[in-house]
Amino acid sequence: MKRACLVLIAALGALALGAAADNKPAPAASTQAPAMPMKPADAVTLKDGLAYKVLKAGTGTVHPKLSDNVTANYSLWKADGTFLESSCEGGKCEPATFPLAKLIPGWQEIIPMMVTGEKLQVWLTSDLSYGDPPRKPNRPAGPLVFEIELVDIGRSLPPEKP
Repeated sequence: MKRACLVLIAALGALALGAAADNKPAPAASTQAPAMPMKPADAVTLKDGLAYKVLKAGTGTVHPKLSDNVTANYSLWKADGTFLESSCEGGKCEPATFPLAKLIPGWQEIIPMMVTGEKLQVWLTSDLSYGDPPRKPNRPAGPLVFEIELVDIGRSLPPEKP
């Protein structure tokens, strides 16, 4: 009987501490990194290991080509959940424009599948990211998780001179 009472008291104490912790004010949104999206069971997984889930359908009808510039909002996490960077902070986004042909293999694969306005969560293997170890200096190693929103498709880049 004493043991049951002690267990009950400990459980009530834990609940009280949890409730007190829940009443703490949350940090300001601009100082919090967004939580890494976990790969859900309904994500589409391609043969090469790239996986994605549509978060928002696009409004466009044109798909980017490898020779296009693309403008996107994005957030990036390491596979362990470490937040790395985002083009959006504090509710404001500053889309980035890239030549698609110069991006990592995973972006070169997934972006041409998208249309303007579409937003995806994307899980990339090391081979589709920067590699492990990274092929470029100062880049993250290993698998990566992105949230990508295709904002615009720019004009094609001129062909590179040999």
